[in-house]
Amino acid sequence: MAPRGSILKFMLKKGLVASALCVAVSMVSCEQVDYNVGGDLVPDNSKMTFVADTLENFNAYTRTVDSVATSMLGYTMLGNTTTPYVGSTDFSFISTYLPNTDSLWGTNPTIDSVKFVLRTSPAGGDSLLPQVVYINKVNKYLESFMDTTYYSNFNFADYVDPNPIAVMTTIDSSVNKVNLPISFAKPLLDTTGQIYQFDTLFLKKHFGLMLSTAKHHTEGVYSNVILASSGIEVYYRNQNVPTPDTLMAFFTMENNQRYNTSFTMIKRDFTTADPVIGVNDAIINTEEAQSTVYVQGQAGLLTKLDLKKEYFDAIKESAKLKGFSTIVISNATLTLPVVDPTPASMTRSVPRLGAYYDYAAYGYLSDYYMAISAEENDSSTSYDGTLNRAKNRYTMDITEHIQSIFMNESSSTSDDEVVNDKKDNLYVIELANAVGINGIKIEFLPNLSTLDATKIELNLKYVMLK
Repeated sequence: MAPRGSILKFMLKKGLVASALCVAVSMVSCEQVDYNVGGDLVPDNSKMTFVADTLENFNAYTRTVDSVATSMLGYTMLGNTTTPYVGSTDFSFISTYLPNTDSLWGTNPTIDSVKFVLRTSPAGGDSLLPQVVYINKVNKYLESFMDTTYYSNFNFADYVDPNPIAVMTTIDSSVNKVNLPISFAKPLLDTTGQIYQFDTLFLKKHFGLMLSTAKHHTEGVYSNVILASSGIEVYYRNQNVPTPDTLMAFFTMENNQRYNTSFTMIKRDFTTADPVIGVNDAIINTEEAQSTVYVQGQAGLLTKLDLKKEYFDAIKESAKLKGFSTIVISNATLTLPVVDPTPASMTRSVPRLGAYYDYAAYGYLSDYYMAISAEENDSSTSYDGTLNRAKNRYTMDITEHIQSIFMNESSSTSDDEVVNDKKDNLYVIELANAVGINGIKIEFLPNLSTLDATKIELNLKYVMLK
């Protein structure tokens, strides 16, 4: 019989061996995970498959947009600028004006002086650059109802007196004033016909003003006009009081209340773009797909992107052949190779890039619905894209829109009942700079698979369900 101590040592050795075997089995199990364990317990109609896919080789085109509604923004724009990618842009505007009070003039008033007040905030260019501003009278009635819409290509020639009534030099981000002729304001003293009781009657007698600027031949400057504090100041006295005091009546251009109408007119000249890196007229509005396209905003250039219906039809057919009936998009990102040698310019314009089904009608895709704040003269998107500065690539999240393709439903945010042919074309996206005007250049080589960094890509992650 073996000594008791020897048996104990033998048992300990066996235990250690058993422990080692357990550890080895555990390690092997961790390295070889069986994802199908328990799969036979899942009902056939509840099984799913996860897929990651990248679509590329899209067709892209540069298009012009010369007619955008500008009377509903709550602000106007003024100035001009020239950029290397897209050439020159000129902003001018027309605005009516209304008294900010119903009690004016008293009895036997006389006018001492009249001033035009212009308040602006920077929008782009060199904000320290002086602007020469021309003020002209509108000499013809402009329809001014709350649902009246005016567009960026409005032809003002028949509505505006070509001779300015005043010229002023302004600096952005400040309140600028200039004297107007007293003769201009004297008709405002006529209170007959209830024009101070009904805005529409007032506007049929006093037609408004147009403001434009002298042309800059450098970068230039353009501004947002703060309409609520821009308008006409009339300084007057009542002569039949013992001690006449000078009073001031203010006529505001604010257009988000009552019946005032204010809208921006925009004029482009693409021929002034840089001949080497700028847009070429030959590629604008052609039916031939381009490997270099341009994006702008404010009635400028946009990129029309064809997502190719056949790509999505192939995904649907593949899912169907495998017995799956539903495709759920968990993430869809559109990546654009952006060309811009000046990072500061990219910061100013690219983060505002928006995706639309119809840019001219402000028809945003639901992923990029934009809320415009008239009070702040600003706007914001529900989703901002991201810019990779190292690779000059801009990525946009369009998950909701891509899901709508698989659901065959429009991703439009519009509740408008007016028929829009573009609204139901889910495979075409219009890319335009939401509020800025600096040109963005998108350059890619769609047919060279080795140059992934120069492609427009749609990266999909989705689940197929039975």
